[in-house]
Amino acid sequence: MSQNASWVALAAIDAFFAWTEHIFIHLAILQGRITTGEEVATLAESEWKVKLKCAVDITDKVAKSTSTIWSR
Repeated sequence: MSQNASWVALAAIDAFFAWTEHIFIHLAILQGRITTGEEVATLAESEWKVKLKCAVDITDKVAKSTSTIWSR
């Protein structure tokens, strides 16, 4: 694989995770799980998995069973 292809692949992976982090924060706000600017700032600084758990109720069996992300 050429060097440019590697860079493009890494950029695509990085973009995916950046986009999902952004979406997770919005979902947490819309669901009322975070309500203050301080909570938003704290969540923004958190790891990806923390943002995911804040945005998606992983104890909900329906949500968990319809996602392949949990099986990893």
